[in-house]
Amino acid sequence: MFNQRNGTFRLGMLIAVVAGLWTIVHLIWNVVGVKADDYWGWALLILFFLALVLAFVHYAQERSALTVVGSTERFPEPAVSKFFFGSEGSSALWFVVRMYVGAEWFLAGWAKVTSPA
Repeated sequence: MFNQRNGTFRLGMLIAVVAGLWTIVHLIWNVVGVKADDYWGWALLILFFLALVLAFVHYAQERSALTVVGSTERFPEPAVSKFFFGSEGSSALWFVVRMYVGAEWFLAGWAKVTSPA
């Protein structure tokens, strides 16, 4: 019942949940004005590297299914780009990136709205 593909998916979901919850706490602390360091940047960097390793493991499992057998295209898309941009195996990686970019965007806008200048 517990196969390796299911295990990588669960680990990816755990990484996404931790990244999401930590980002929400980080945003709330910044909006409220808490100045304590919550190590959010380091945590997302570590989660990004874990998700990257997990994505490569998932890619190694799916590589044979992603290769082009008899494509009629002149320049077929490589299996690596198919995986990283069109497969669920790299979703945890992109979730961590979206959490970082979205939080930075929100906090930059919040600082502009609340600044006295």
